[in-house]
Amino acid sequence: MAVKISFGDSLAGLLVDGKDETPFVVATLTYSEARGIRIEVPYVHGAQAHQFDEPDTWFETASPPRNLGFVTRGGTISLFDCRYSGHSMTFGHGYSVGLITPESVVLHSAREDLTSELRVARLRSEIDGISEWSQFRSLRYAPESDESGRLTRFTITAESPERWSWTQGEATLTIANNWETARSGAGMLVSEWGSLESEFADPRPIGDHLEEQRKFVSLLTLIFGHAIRFRRHSVYDQRFADRDLTGRSTGHSHYGLISSQTYRDHSQPLPAPKDFHDVIASMSDIGRDGLSSWNSIHQRWKRAIGPAVSTLSRPGVEVESLVMNTAISLEAAGNLIGTVGGEQETLNNGKPTTTTFVFRCLAHSGLDFSKVCESLPGLARAISINYNTIKHFGRGEFPRASESYFASEVSLLAIRVLAAKQTKAESPSTPHFTSRKKLDDLEFICRSHDIYVDSAGAFVPYPS
Repeated sequence: MAVKISFGDSLAGLLVDGKDETPFVVATLTYSEARGIRIEVPYVHGAQAHQFDEPDTWFETASPPRNLGFVTRGGTISLFDCRYSGHSMTFGHGYSVGLITPESVVLHSAREDLTSELRVARLRSEIDGISEWSQFRSLRYAPESDESGRLTRFTITAESPERWSWTQGEATLTIANNWETARSGAGMLVSEWGSLESEFADPRPIGDHLEEQRKFVSLLTLIFGHAIRFRRHSVYDQRFADRDLTGRSTGHSHYGLISSQTYRDHSQPLPAPKDFHDVIASMSDIGRDGLSSWNSIHQRWKRAIGPAVSTLSRPGVEVESLVMNTAISLEAAGNLIGTVGGEQETLNNGKPTTTTFVFRCLAHSGLDFSKVCESLPGLARAISINYNTIKHFGRGEFPRASESYFASEVSLLAIRVLAAKQTKAESPSTPHFTSRKKLDDLEFICRSHDIYVDSAGAFVPYPS
């Protein structure tokens, strides 16, 4: 039986370490937004009875068993890579409480296999934006009405649509849309959700799966221009099996996984539908070839991708931090792009400057910034000056917030477009992944704040 658990849940149960003669250990499992899964173990330190020997040793040596089973009313939960998280004692009568934090939790029994590292063949993750980006749909609706317009029948058809798979390093990644049913009172709830699945030829640690999946999350973050988060995981592997009442294996399924690396994502607010309107490139624009090449692109461009993705993943960050992170991305991207035509006036004694690197990015993006600046070198210079004024103490006060906000928006748009373009780098007919709406937004920022960038890189009133 698989167990379900949500934030705020607290389960009483017994810990099993897989050793034949070890007594079961009473424990409480809690799942919170702040700390994830924690195991609290009450025991008596130095007790004469042997029932507390095991937990007493675990916490005195700060080394609990690496893997544990947690048997509770709903079934068995498997705890992997457990680490000591402290203990406390009440002097006088020895009452103690120890804390254990597992790295990975599978909401199913691993049976006798509690000695080896958690390695799985497949990790499936529900991730924001996949359904919107892929346009895959599992549910179709067919309402029927009578002559008066009264609804007489409502038919829901649920079926799995096409799946997109590609090779990324040693993993095979697959985008799919999934559907599931659940009882809801007297009725039935049918829901659909987009997923990304990673699969290796041989079972691999959860960290290896997440490393490959995070590369795709970075791409989707840049494509949509806001945080993309993991919402839930499930694993598929031979060590986790469905069993009948006699204990015989009846097959294998996906079982829920909670990872200490991603559980904080689960409680974050879901993106609003409007957040998926600003798409730099659709799935069909990038295609399977582009997705396959993203692994090497991500490796080569990680110094440019990382700071921008970090910025987009932190809503509410100060505008000055936006400027700093995006400038770091542009400097890295400018180095990767190399020399472009027209950069001569940005050089200093023939050597590239921050302005040069920014100019290369703006020019290589192919975006038309003519409604917000007098010249592209001037816009690059304005962004560079804004960045250096924030960065260096000796430059005096911070620039006006409106100028910094404008500079960060230009920089973010450029790096987003550049990253998307890299997936089509081998094609001479690569289209510009232009977001018309974002360019209009830049013009609106300039008009509403009465700012415009002249050819010297200075902010001046917007031309009438």
